[in-house]
Amino acid sequence: MLSFCYLVNLLRFQEFRFGAIVMDDLKNFFCWNKKCPKYGIRGGENVRVRTTYGTKNTRLLYCTHCKKTFSERRGTVFFNSSLPDETIVSIHEHVAEGNGMRKTSRLTNVHHQTVIRHTRLAGEHAEQLHDELVAFSPEDRGGSVRRKVGLRQKKKQKNCDENNPADACCGDNWDHVALDAEHKLVLDVINGKRTVKNTKQLVENTARRLNYKPPRLITTDEYPPYKQAILESFGIKRTPKRTFIRGRPRKPRYRPPLDLV
Repeated sequence: MLSFCYLVNLLRFQEFRFGAIVMDDLKNFFCWNKKCPKYGIRGGENVRVRTTYGTKNTRLLYCTHCKKTFSERRGTVFFNSSLPDETIVSIHEHVAEGNGMRKTSRLTNVHHQTVIRHTRLAGEHAEQLHDELVAFSPEDRGGSVRRKVGLRQKKKQKNCDENNPADACCGDNWDHVALDAEHKLVLDVINGKRTVKNTKQLVENTARRLNYKPPRLITTDEYPPYKQAILESFGIKRTPKRTFIRGRPRKPRYRPPLDLV
């Protein structure tokens, strides 16, 4: 939700010219051809403007390296949309304020399926934006791993059957949140049951975003699986030497980093 609101703010403060977004330079664009060596590299000098097209005077860009062309709106919520830009921005503003799909449909005078499609598209872009911004966050910032209690759905936890797949989404569910306590930056969120699997997945995702460099301080709610998950993701792996004695070899052990509190 944090990334989605940030995306809406970006859309809200964009300036429009003849229905197209004003972009004075090309530093934020990159080649979309996955086979091109310049694919995904921003700020390069390989992107140029070829021409404009459509009633919105959208610029058609091309890569000087692979000679492929692409729209300046590629990778945005405006790409291949026949709606006015102001309407698209209005849809996301209403959704970000907590309005439902049908209510947003009535307020913006568009079909509710169109609202759903644009919301899903914006959610995908928000996820990509979050991954890009978090990947370049400072490596030495302290982080904390916390969790928030979710809501009960359909059934109470005591009435759920662990062997029934239909009850997997019922009962008590948790929002497993990895949060930078100082800057309130959400590193990762996993919604689901309070299980060892979800706990390990949360810590592993957090470690990956931090390049597996441990923060100076990690706090939890003392849920036991966190200890082993943190050691496996941030700890130093020590493999015992072979003793050449019959029996199973000893399992690797994890030692916490020296600078981890």
